Amino acid sequence: MKMTRMRNLLVALAVLAFIVLLVLPSTGWVMRTQLRMLFSTFPEKALTLLSGIKPEILGLSTLEGESIKARAKQLLSQTAQRYPEDEKTQIALCVLTEAYAVFSERLRDLLDRFPKSSLLHAAILRYDYINRIRFDRKERYLLSESPLPKTFRQPDPKHLAAFEKVATNGERIDPDNAFFPMMRAVALFASHRDGEALKALLQASKKQRWDDYVLDESEGVLRLWETTFGKAYGLTKICLLEMRLEPYPIRLKELAYVVAYKAMELERKGKFVEGLEIRSALMQCAKLMREQEKSKLPKLVAPAIAHIATVRPKGEFLPEPTEKQERGKLIQIRFINYLKQLGQNEAAKWTQAELQANQRVREGLMKQVQKSLILDELAFVWSMNLTFLSAVAILLAMWVGAGFVLSVERMAMRKKQIGAREQRPFRLGAILLFAIWLVATIWLWGIGAIKGIWIVYEVAITLEGFDGFGLPTDLLQEFLLTLVAIGSLTFAFAMGLLGSRKGIPMSRAIVQGIWRWSLLTAATIFLLYAATLIVTSVWEGRVYLPI
Repeated sequence: MKMTRMRNLLVALAVLAFIVLLVLPSTGWVMRTQLRMLFSTFPEKALTLLSGIKPEILGLSTLEGESIKARAKQLLSQTAQRYPEDEKTQIALCVLTEAYAVFSERLRDLLDRFPKSSLLHAAILRYDYINRIRFDRKERYLLSESPLPKTFRQPDPKHLAAFEKVATNGERIDPDNAFFPMMRAVALFASHRDGEALKALLQASKKQRWDDYVLDESEGVLRLWETTFGKAYGLTKICLLEMRLEPYPIRLKELAYVVAYKAMELERKGKFVEGLEIRSALMQCAKLMREQEKSKLPKLVAPAIAHIATVRPKGEFLPEPTEKQERGKLIQIRFINYLKQLGQNEAAKWTQAELQANQRVREGLMKQVQKSLILDELAFVWSMNLTFLSAVAILLAMWVGAGFVLSVERMAMRKKQIGAREQRPFRLGAILLFAIWLVATIWLWGIGAIKGIWIVYEVAITLEGFDGFGLPTDLLQEFLLTLVAIGSLTFAFAMGLLGSRKGIPMSRAIVQGIWRWSLLTAATIFLLYAATLIVTSVWEGRVYLPI
């Protein structure tokens, strides 16, 4: 009687927890996603394949991988067709479905539809900058006192001309945005038209805004994906946002090196005012990036650009090699003293304030990263959620199977077709329960209820190993799968054996024991799942997004 009350209480608590967690907005979407992942990880596999990961990594054949990709592209295209005039959606469709080699060209195809779109012009420039406008200038090596390479890369003149045209049109459409003249300066420096490039830089420094539209593009990508496949959780969201999020701001340091070297050349000739003017313009652009940019990476790169602007005034040699941080401080102190020697006290105060602000921003962002969850932790709690949920699903399936066997026995007894101690139905029942366990386990294993989260996790960290518990990713993954597969069977059958009484055949005792104990066990595990689900929903809010 007490056992019955306890079972009823635990089952009632589990049902109540299920309803509450499903209704609450913060946990409901997580539970719905994980319930879906018990039966299908199509969105996770599709995202992985669209990211460029080979099908064999997911255990798929080339044909299966192509089929999943084609289906995903079809679904995304159908969603995008509902918003033909929404530039964010159309750009997002290109980002998610086009091959990277032709990505810039496909974006350019949209120019006829959205000729006045600042977002589209900015996207073309960012991706072109990474893929096509890769160039080397000797100034970078001379400024840092590094050996010159044997060869220098130079972009195709046609690509440079197309890049400059897009930058010029973007500046006309969005005249107060420093991003576009800065990109035009990139094209001009790559073409060795340094005088024009410096003029473009000075124009950029006089603007009031900096917006590369990365955040707008990322919002469009995330919105298109979630409209098509449902709400994205932390790991898939990171994959979506980083899928085509190229680190173009880091490349802007190349421009900064050339500008600082040009300033140094002027200062060596005694043209201190002219040299300071372009150094200040570079720092002003860095200030706009730091203050106006909505995404995080430019905010982190801006201090580096500002620092480069302070390097080697008058061509003085760099400090002796020491710790990077100490050397950086010494370079900045030298530059402040240089400004004071020129009588530029106001410029010295402004520069010092800027350098301090840069340091605060950098430290603030790094603290934010440190306080946020790392992917290891988030992947682990999702895996535990799916482990518990898989175990509950298997135990419930076995409970239903045992109940079916017992109901068949009762019907047969009412018809007086078998005796109360007839063993054959229970032998068949025990076989049926084992078959249910085997099918359920293979189903969950094959579909990837647990593996689904690891697929996205591996992509998110570029297939690096997970060091939780000191175990590599594959070993921990197999451990969790084995825990569900063997653990659920062993526990259920053990409860069946414990339920046996003297004089009752073993097969019947197993069936009755599973029917009595599986539901209780499933309810207990679901309560554990509920606790870890709450942790997951809280941790989802701590994910550091790369925008």
